[in-house]
Amino acid sequence: MLPQDVGAVVSRGGRPDLAGEALPKVQAPTLLIVGGNDDIVIELNEQARDKNALRVKLEAFPVRCTSLKSQARWRKWLSQQAIGS
Repeated sequence: MLPQDVGAVVSRGGRPDLAGEALPKVQAPTLLIVGGNDDIVIELNEQARDKNALRVKLEAFPVRCTSLKSQARWRKWLSQQAIGS
């Protein structure tokens, strides 16, 4: 897959820091979603965010983030980023 083929990246509760040297090469708008009660994962996601020079948003939620309202908010942000690119 070529970088221009990727419209957006979403990591939900993941460890994007494990992408290593590939992380700064991500060109698509990126949304990092983490649970607000996991300080270690939040810190690792913040470090990953800081390595990416493009549009990255980090959202930490204190509760489970599966509600339709929060999903709609993420989709809206991603679509706004895609339009702005």
